[in-house]
Amino acid sequence: MAVRQRYYLNFLDCIISAIIGLVAVVCFQGSLDGTFIFDDVQAVVNNKDVQLATPIYKTFRNDFWGTEVASNTSHKSYRPLTVLSFRLNVWMNGGVLDPRGFHVLNVALHGMASALTYPLFCCLFAKTKNWDVKPLVASLLFAVHPVHTEAVAGIVGRADLLCAVFSITSLLTYAHATTMESAESLQFTFLASFLSGLAMLSKEQGITTLGLCSAFDLIVANTIFPSDILMALGRVSKDFKIHRSGIILFKKAAGYQAFIRKQYRYMLWRQLILFFYGKHHNVHEMLGDGVRNPTVSKSR
Repeated sequence: MAVRQRYYLNFLDCIISAIIGLVAVVCFQGSLDGTFIFDDVQAVVNNKDVQLATPIYKTFRNDFWGTEVASNTSHKSYRPLTVLSFRLNVWMNGGVLDPRGFHVLNVALHGMASALTYPLFCCLFAKTKNWDVKPLVASLLFAVHPVHTEAVAGIVGRADLLCAVFSITSLLTYAHATTMESAESLQFTFLASFLSGLAMLSKEQGITTLGLCSAFDLIVANTIFPSDILMALGRVSKDFKIHRSGIILFKKAAGYQAFIRKQYRYMLWRQLILFFYGKHHNVHEMLGDGVRNPTVSKSR
């Protein structure tokens, strides 16, 4: 099996990505004059972790709403990178809570995420010609779709925006890794796992990035579909027999050759890195104790 063809973004593609990001910013610029509303009050205005006077280490000990994670009243939403971005807004405004600065960064992050979707769709659609407009249409739809309104216009939506930026960057990095058949592929896989960890620290749903990378490797890069895996398992199962002692014995190894071939060795290494290295980018490894036995006590 040949290594998946790599599509190099040219100057025109870079211009298109920038335009898509600009379109996204223009579409949501109406939110710049907004104020703190709904959950913004609890997550930003009343959250002491956002204030510069609070020691920064507490950001990593408390949940998104400023309650200690070990507390039974904690929401258990662990998003320290998002809270740190709130602190950055406060610091840039001289220690004052100015909603406009928060909204500006939200809109900028949406523009960044939208711009990143174009090279991502180029990978997913296997673009090889400049006149292929499918990635452009998909990226523009992502940029202007009103489903993003709550995430962009609401300051607490920062968690979704940061998670999206890190997740898409992780997917792009992993897609780059699948175009190589060398140790360099594994290096980019480690980087993709690290970026997925940053996505998790922005919002919990970032953990799904690992699964997306795995699915991309199987389905897009190696064209191994779920039906192929089921068929391979069906063939392998025929080579098993039950010994009278209850031990399952494998009669011959030929059944595995349909799936674990030499050309898949780097794919398998990438899968192992994703799920044995990537999973350690979480709250348990960074903090320990207080987060190990969460008890959800709030509804949201």
